[in-house]
Amino acid sequence: MSYPRLPFLFLPVMRAELPGWGWLCQKLRLTSPAHNYRWKDAPVVTMRGKWHGYLMELRLSYWSDRLTYFLGRSIELEVPLAMRRLLRPGDLFIDIGANIGMIMLQGSQLVGPSGRVICFEPNPTCLDRLRRLASSNDLETLMVHPMALGSRDDTLKLTVIDDDPGMGTLAGEGIPADRISASYEVPVRRGDDVLAGLDRPPAVIKLDVEGFELEALQGLDQTLASHRPAVLMEYHADSLIRAGASQSKVVAFFEERGYLGYAMSTRRRMRRHRLVLTPISAEETGPTNCDALWIHRDDPRRDRIALLIARR
Repeated sequence: MSYPRLPFLFLPVMRAELPGWGWLCQKLRLTSPAHNYRWKDAPVVTMRGKWHGYLMELRLSYWSDRLTYFLGRSIELEVPLAMRRLLRPGDLFIDIGANIGMIMLQGSQLVGPSGRVICFEPNPTCLDRLRRLASSNDLETLMVHPMALGSRDDTLKLTVIDDDPGMGTLAGEGIPADRISASYEVPVRRGDDVLAGLDRPPAVIKLDVEGFELEALQGLDQTLASHRPAVLMEYHADSLIRAGASQSKVVAFFEERGYLGYAMSTRRRMRRHRLVLTPISAEETGPTNCDALWIHRDDPRRDRIALLIARR
C-alpha cells in the first residue's frame, strides 16, 4: 500500500486551521482532483467532525474527502455558517441533493434530537454512505428518500462526472463522454407531493442538484408559499444553462414569491470564519458560481442575518 505520508505530519496545523494552512494544503497536493492518483491506495477512515461531533466516513483517495479529513470539517463554509444562524433545536431541515451527508450531519447537530432532518439523494453510491452515517451516528430522526426532486414525477438519467459523487446531475446533455464515470436511471418526484402532511414546517431547505435547481423549486412551490422556509442553494451558471435555466430565471422565481436573495462568502479573522451576505437582484444576479441564501421578506429571522449583509 503506497500513498503520501508527509501530509500527516502537518495534520495538527491544518486541523487547527492555523495561518498558512491553505498554502500548505496546496504544496502537499491535497486539494486537487489531479492528484487523486497519488492517493489511490489510501484507506477509508472514520473520524468525528470538529463542528458537529458526528462520525464521518471519508475516502482519502478522493480529494474532497481527503481535505475534509485534514480540516476535520466539511470543506463548505458558507452553508454551515448560514445554517448556524437559521436553525434551532426542534426545527425541520430538508437537504435536497444530500450527497454523502456532510451538510446533513451539520443540520442534525443543529436541530438536535427534538428536530427532524429529511434528505433526498438519487445516487446509489451516495445513498449507501448516507445510510451508514445514519446507522453509525444513531440518527433516528433522519429520513432518507432515494430520489431526486423535480417539477413533475418522472424517471431521468443521473450522470456522474469525473468519478465525483458531488457531481451527479440530471442535466447531463453536452457533457463530454470521457468525463462521464457512471449513469443511473433514477426516480424523480414533485417535492410538494412528497412533503405533504409534514408534522412541522421546514425551517431551512438546502438545495444542491447541479443545475436542476429551478426544476426542483418549481415542484416545491406550495411548500414555499405555505411555510416560507429559508433556502440555501448552489449557483453554477454552466449547470443551470445545461438544464435550460439561468441565474436570472432563478432570481425571478424567488422575487415573485417575496424572497430576498444574498450571495454568500466568508471572511476570516484570526481562526474564526465570518459569513458575509451580498444582496442579489434581478438586474444584478451576482457571481456566476456561488452559494446563495434566499429568505422571505417577512421572515423574522432576517434580524439574525442583518449584521452579515455587506453594504454597497
